[in-house]
Amino acid sequence: MHASKCSVLPLARSPTSNYVQEGGFPANCEGNLVLAVSSWLSSGQGSDTPSSIRIRENQRRSRNQRKELIQDLRRRVQEYEIKGVTATQEMQRAARKVAEENSLLRGLLASRGVTHNEVEAYLRSFNNNNNNNNNNNTTTTTPTTETPLDTGLLISCETAATIIAEMRGDGDRSRIRASLGCVGDEECNVKNTRVLELMDER
Repeated sequence: MHASKCSVLPLARSPTSNYVQEGGFPANCEGNLVLAVSSWLSSGQGSDTPSSIRIRENQRRSRNQRKELIQDLRRRVQEYEIKGVTATQEMQRAARKVAEENSLLRGLLASRGVTHNEVEAYLRSFNNNNNNNNNNNTTTTTPTTETPLDTGLLISCETAATIIAEMRGDGDRSRIRASLGCVGDEECNVKNTRVLELMDER
């Protein structure tokens, strides 16, 4: 008895061919087909290359770093909002206290016979004297260097360049530093918002 020949390629359908559930292969070739697929996978043609694995790992790490950066920015914004609300409430309380004290002082002056018009005239004269004194006195001011409101809104340019390079798979950090606004190899800080903008660019 001659052994039947099998091919891993689909055979042309014929009335006499025995197919495996409409799969296009003879029934007696099913085992050979499995062996052929297993051999193909073991040869490495179906596996990932080291470079593709490294790229995916870099992208995953960059996504995690970006997620942490965004969470940190959101947390800081919430802190500023809370601080802003607290400062506003304190200013409102201080303003109410000053208004109450002024009302009490005016009442005391009125009980001593000082009229409302006299109080207003005195306040106007006092303000005018202060303005004249300020105009006569010459003062020198030294320029001040502007500083960021919070260094927490900044990030090292080297750290930023590393995050962007890993996310893009781009090894040209000099070009990335230039896009961040850095000059040469000088160490500097950049805004987190600028880093996020460059992350979104492709």
